[in-house]
Amino acid sequence: MEAFTEKIVTKEKTGKDQMFKWGIIISGVLLSLVLLSIPGVQQFAPFLVAGIGFGAYYLMKSRNIEFEYTYTNGELDIDIIIARRKRKRAFSGSCKDFEIMAKYDIDKHEQYVKGISKTIVTVSSLSSPDIYFATGNNKGQKVMILFEPGEKMLGLMKGFIPKKVFIGN
Repeated sequence: MEAFTEKIVTKEKTGKDQMFKWGIIISGVLLSLVLLSIPGVQQFAPFLVAGIGFGAYYLMKSRNIEFEYTYTNGELDIDIIIARRKRKRAFSGSCKDFEIMAKYDIDKHEQYVKGISKTIVTVSSLSSPDIYFATGNNKGQKVMILFEPGEKMLGLMKGFIPKKVFIGN
């Protein structure tokens, strides 16, 4: 029997995302005004303004981020989906390589966080109550993954590595 589940989590917009959006808008307007003030460019103005508008839209959409968690027979894959058009692999590995997987509470599990060389954050918000962390070796380095698995995924992982997965508080 194949154990398979997946979950998509949308990253929440932050103040930094809003500042980026407004910075792009203001930069686009200023660039359009500067280009329109250059003699001889007015004949190409509609094309330039349209190009700047498209570029601004494209950059603003790049802040729409989703995380896809896929669990298949003990393998966990985490992808970052940018603006629903570009996919990038953030993590891929076997759950057997995990030292621990538990609810995110660094103070409670401090000994597992020591020596971490890479942290992979794939959560909707760091203030989310559903964050779990997993530590282990991946491709020769010690990593910590922050993610938000669903109940089905937690159950399948608990069945696969019961002594390493701690569900709940």
